[in-house]
Amino acid sequence: MKNNIKAMVYVIIGITVAILSVFGIVSMYFSGTFLPVYVGNVYVISNQIIRYVLYAMLTGITILSAKLADYGTKFLIKKFHKIRRR
Repeated sequence: MKNNIKAMVYVIIGITVAILSVFGIVSMYFSGTFLPVYVGNVYVISNQIIRYVLYAMLTGITILSAKLADYGTKFLIKKFHKIRRR
């Protein structure tokens, strides 16, 4: 029973974090005011580097949280098939 609850928590947390990180990527991409690259017609390279690092981090978080949700889903499906075979 504890493993089922743990798997459900993995699925819920994984999906929620994946959705939030994708929302963060999209909102950062379309936002001109979040770490602006041009400030007063001057190109600021440090802001561009920070944006790319944040894109990479959020992409990694999305992948890991999707894998976490997949792990929980596979565990629950395996459990369901075991019960159904009996």
